[in-house]
Amino acid sequence: MVDIITAFFAILETGVLIGGLVFAYKQISEAKRVRNLQEFATLMEQWGQEEERKNRQIVMTKFPDDTSKLTDENKLIAASVATRLNRIGFMVNKKLIPEDDAVELVGAAAIRCWDKLKGYVYDMRGEYEKRGISSKYLSYFEWFANNVCMPRFVNKN
Repeated sequence: MVDIITAFFAILETGVLIGGLVFAYKQISEAKRVRNLQEFATLMEQWGQEEERKNRQIVMTKFPDDTSKLTDENKLIAASVATRLNRIGFMVNKKLIPEDDAVELVGAAAIRCWDKLKGYVYDMRGEYEKRGISSKYLSYFEWFANNVCMPRFVNKN
């Protein structure tokens, strides 16, 4: 009889332990989901700010194709837009924000901005390489535009 009671409590204890582990896993998963949503909301809030929108508009409509014609102001605008898109690309790459949502919200702009800024990015990479610094400058922006956004937009048409 004692063996049956001991076995019963051992099974009960194991069940409670498994239940606790499942609960902890769900809590951690929910906390990650909430954190990711907060990150994405912050990013989208920044994406929608007036200065950000104006900078993207300038890049997409008024930027020279010849990077040697970029003014210092153009370079600041390019760095601002490219850095924001690099951050989005990083977050998508690391699965911190949902890929589908990022593409839906910023995909078309990312493609257009990459098309206008790739010369600037390649020039900057060259400058950094000359100084012995990593040549992966804005690589998440490039990856996001070319490998995530572009295939989805090309396949839609």
